[in-house]
Amino acid sequence: MPRRGRKDSTQDTIANIWSGHGFWVLDLHDAAGTFQFAHDGERIAGGIADLLCVFGPYAVFVECKAERGRPEKAERAFQAACDVRGVPYLIEYNADEAERHAMYHRSRALRRQL
Repeated sequence: MPRRGRKDSTQDTIANIWSGHGFWVLDLHDAAGTFQFAHDGERIAGGIADLLCVFGPYAVFVECKAERGRPEKAERAFQAACDVRGVPYLIEYNADEAERHAMYHRSRALRRQL
């Protein structure tokens, strides 16, 4: 089972941006140490995104990375599992990306509630 390392330097900033757009932001960072899921017939340990951002019934997984950070194998598998199921999954490296994504997904969430 993978042991979760320290948070990426961007995580708190990214979480604050999503929260500022009205999302309920759940920090899943520490959950990766015990999280497991099946993907393509394989059992994957870890990989869950750092944040789950929820606006009403609409949810987005957000993986936070430092500017030069790259997704790990388990994170890529979790992203693929989300893609197959139509669940929004983002990798964000900075505040500008978070701002753009949060505005876009808030707009999508509001349109779905009409």
